[in-house]
Amino acid sequence: EEIILVIFSYANTHSENNACALQTTKYREGSRTLIKRCVNATNDDVVIFTGSGSTAAINKLVDVLQLKDETVRRRTVVFISTFEHHSNILPWRETGVEVIRIPNNTQGLMDDNFLTNQLKKYHDEGEKRIICTFNAASNVTGIRTDVDNISTLVHQYRGLIFWDYAAAAPYVKIDMNPSEIAAKDAVFISTHKFVGGPAAPG
Repeated sequence: EEIILVIFSYANTHSENNACALQTTKYREGSRTLIKRCVNATNDDVVIFTGSGSTAAINKLVDVLQLKDETVRRRTVVFISTFEHHSNILPWRETGVEVIRIPNNTQGLMDDNFLTNQLKKYHDEGEKRIICTFNAASNVTGIRTDVDNISTLVHQYRGLIFWDYAAAAPYVKIDMNPSEIAAKDAVFISTHKFVGGPAAPG
């Protein structure tokens, strides 16, 4: 019913040429404000609508980080887990950046001891920017990662931490800023996976 109420005023955003475009732009900006509040974003955080969920968001971030530039690429290392969806593997690999996969421990979770050793190694060498990009919950098993502890660990070694919430977002609380050291540097959400979300923009 709510969709039926607004569909008649729907138009392209970024325009004030007509009432429908202006109203749709206001809907979008209202959504941006609501999302920031729901994920505990600060004034320094931004919400970027990419149109195709987490896949497009990850591709956008790869572009923002300029990883297709050879100089930047050579000075960057990316850590992923064994649980990642292809949308959180392929964009990084396709740049040619060094990608290290963190194995599972005996409980089937990400091996944080292995991760710690790798973070320490690359931090101490001081030659590469560290990026960690993990999913908050597996698309296949539903196994959740302790996002706050891993974020804290990565920040202790001056790395950037990105979280793919595509499978988890409809079911868990997302807190981008529980504390300064446990903050998430980026979070990817696929809104089409929420109730009422099919055909929604990402």
